[in-house]
Amino acid sequence: MKHRDIQPGLPGTRAAALVCAAFVLLATRDAGSTTLLKLSVEQMSEEAALIVHGHVAWNYTTRNEAEGPIYTYTGFEVETCVAGECPDAVTLKHRGGTVGDLTLYIPGMPRFADGQEALLFLRPDPEGEEGRWAVFGMVQGFFHVVTEPASGEKLAFQDLSGIALAEKDPADVISIAPKSPAVIEELDDLVARIRIARDAAGEGGGK
Repeated sequence: MKHRDIQPGLPGTRAAALVCAAFVLLATRDAGSTTLLKLSVEQMSEEAALIVHGHVAWNYTTRNEAEGPIYTYTGFEVETCVAGECPDAVTLKHRGGTVGDLTLYIPGMPRFADGQEALLFLRPDPEGEEGRWAVFGMVQGFFHVVTEPASGEKLAFQDLSGIALAEKDPADVISIAPKSPAVIEELDDLVARIRIARDAAGEGGGK
């Protein structure tokens, strides 16, 4: 199982350079932050209802009431069902987006672009809307997938800009976790890691 740490200022592979460029494009700026409890890939693998790899097909943003929240709905076409009973496509729902002149931005909330390739850890919509899914752990459960041009190798990485991570010690004391370098992992290795964690938890994988 391979992973790579991107260390600023050190020579890297073309793949690392590619992902660094992706981080520049995807990073949030001047946006404050949201604090989330740190989740490992293994934790998310055990607890997510669905884990899927595929592409964003469409985005639609709406506001049902004049003073109500803004929601963005995203159609996601499933290419690989990594875990769970996956349909051919899922509809994601999350707060935020732009309606008219009003933009609601929530640091740590996933944002999707048409055609974007990703691996997602999903849970049913926490607000109970039937047939809608949310990304588990907010951006922690959203792995961008890019292709290294020279080799054609698919690489997966998290964009954790806009959030701070907290962790709990054995005495249940919560503190801010130290920042770690960005981790980039081969997609096939990440999928294998997820399925091993699911099998260890007795959850089983997808197809």
